[in-house]
Amino acid sequence: MSIDSSSFFGLEVVANVSEGQRQNVIDEIAVASGTSLLDLHSDPYHNRSVFSLYGRTLRDDLRSLAIKTIEKIDIASHHGVHPRIGSLDVVPFVWLNLDLGISKCTEDDARQARDLFATWLWEELSVPSYLYGTGRTLPRLRSDFNAGQAPDIGDLSKVQRSGAVAVGERGLLVAYNLIVEETLESAKSIAAQLRSKYVRTLALEVGGSTQISANLIEPLDFGPIEFYRAVAKLTKISSSELVGLVPSINLSSMTDEYLRPFGLSKDKTIEAALQRQGLIQ
Repeated sequence: MSIDSSSFFGLEVVANVSEGQRQNVIDEIAVASGTSLLDLHSDPYHNRSVFSLYGRTLRDDLRSLAIKTIEKIDIASHHGVHPRIGSLDVVPFVWLNLDLGISKCTEDDARQARDLFATWLWEELSVPSYLYGTGRTLPRLRSDFNAGQAPDIGDLSKVQRSGAVAVGERGLLVAYNLIVEETLESAKSIAAQLRSKYVRTLALEVGGSTQISANLIEPLDFGPIEFYRAVAKLTKISSSELVGLVPSINLSSMTDEYLRPFGLSKDKTIEAALQRQGLIQ
């Protein structure tokens, strides 16, 4: 399909915002997200919240989220263990390679929406963007930013408060965190062992514990349960946490009782969230 530039319907957006501590600010951004808000996850140690959006008013709801985020968050005074480049830190447009029975978007649709949104950010809010997707990963984008590379859209001359935004296009991704019984240095070594074409990892200290934070970039082939089992072969896991939503195919043959130790449940799937919004049967 060709993306409807007035709505972006058929794409998911998973907006990563640099605020996970001030509940009043998180609540204001959630309200600004409108009816497109499917899921919200906040972490006070990362000082970060993840807003999953999908719907027929996605474009306008995302713009409203962006305006409220930039109004409320000063990146110059931000502290948290997660890397970031701005108040509205990461905005990926996601084409869902799932049989949902509704509008199905492509990689080209996601790229078009990405470019339109990044252009709007600069023209309307004077916030610059670094773009990622095919040919440039998000880790590479962060490296380019840290090396002083100029934004792809806009410039950094007037953005001490907001920073920049990493605006991307991608397929499905699952974010999944595990608390492990290791020192930070040992966890960094384990995280490095786990990296592959399916997995990106960081080891972080969160609230006196050690966390291995993972992005599972081919979740239909290697999902959170597979990752949990891979980590369990290397160290003892204390707890687990899903950030955002997961495709139901990862959980389809399992009961909630079985899933509980993995920090998963069937009400945290993309499909269940869309059903709650009345978007699919």
